[in-house]
Amino acid sequence: MLNAPKNTALYRRMQDEGRLLDDFRGFWHLTTNIVPKGMSLHELYAGHKSLFARLYEPEHFERRMVTWLRNVRYMTSLYSTKKKTLHRLFLILRVMRHSFSEFRQT
Repeated sequence: MLNAPKNTALYRRMQDEGRLLDDFRGFWHLTTNIVPKGMSLHELYAGHKSLFARLYEPEHFERRMVTWLRNVRYMTSLYSTKKKTLHRLFLILRVMRHSFSEFRQT
């Protein structure tokens, strides 16, 4: 959600247009202090919630992740200096187990 922090150009513009919520006490990542144009706040929040639900549906998220991984064609020294530990192996196995269990449920 876009927010207008105090003492910014956006805040001043929204204030000049009368589009700031005076009693805003919400979470910055879930709500806004800006009154939208062309829809109600309820419509904005419902659309935001619907968008995130679709983006993070397991099959959609997995498809984006697999596509991204297929297109990664670089390695930097950052990766080569990481220690290969049992803890990291355990984390990788947990991710794989989770992925396979999701796959078997569909």
